[in-house]
Amino acid sequence: MIGTIVIFAAAAVQNCETLRGASEQDKCELAQSMRISPPPECKDPITQSDMNICSYRDYLRADIALNEAWQELTRSTAGDQRKRHLDAQRKWLAFRDAQCLAENGPRSESGTIWPLLQNTCLTSLTEARTKQLRDHVEIEH
Repeated sequence: MIGTIVIFAAAAVQNCETLRGASEQDKCELAQSMRISPPPECKDPITQSDMNICSYRDYLRADIALNEAWQELTRSTAGDQRKRHLDAQRKWLAFRDAQCLAENGPRSESGTIWPLLQNTCLTSLTEARTKQLRDHVEIEH
């Protein structure tokens, strides 16, 4: 009986990596995290597990907003300007990931708080970049 429940639960989980586009993958992962049972207490998390899950959700939401701002920017630019923005965005993504790794170190060298620290860093930098992209779109219009 328990094996059957596990199989059905696993079958209900979609492989989000097979979806096209970062935003769709993030939305899929966020939706899956919302089906965790029992649900984490995100309003006032107490356990490290809840803090980690809730901070990951925050990061996913920030990344979805970033991807939406990016789509808006790419719709408002063309040609060489769009290529420059794409180059800058790719470099920014590499910077963000490297910066958070520099701040928190690799997971293998840390404990159970690492996901919270890493997600918080990623969220903070992602929110700042989203604001930059949105500001740039407003300047262009």
